[in-house]
Amino acid sequence: MIREKHRYLLVEYNSEMPQDKAAFSKALHREIMSCFGQLHYFKGSFRIMEFPGGNFFIIRSSLNEYENLIRALALIKKLEGNDAAFYTLRSSGTIKALKQYLDKMQNDAESAE
Repeated sequence: MIREKHRYLLVEYNSEMPQDKAAFSKALHREIMSCFGQLHYFKGSFRIMEFPGGNFFIIRSSLNEYENLIRALALIKKLEGNDAAFYTLRSSGTIKALKQYLDKMQNDAESAE
């Protein structure tokens, strides 16, 4: 049996993250499905893995569909009736690499101030 390969994306959300992470995740999945259609949505096996802090989250995608996920996130303009914008900062094969990048980015921003 061949193991499915994944790609992880570090994404920034333009608004403050809502307290209810499950509702945010569900709304985001609905918007992604409307951009993709059901076939590509289920092929992509998208899942929000973590909320490392601030306005950032890490989302998982299958290796074959991660470029389509980047496109879909760029197309989303409203989420639950509110204006929304998603910025893909980086992609990686591991969550650890994305967390290290985020820590470095935040440390660089603090040292610049």
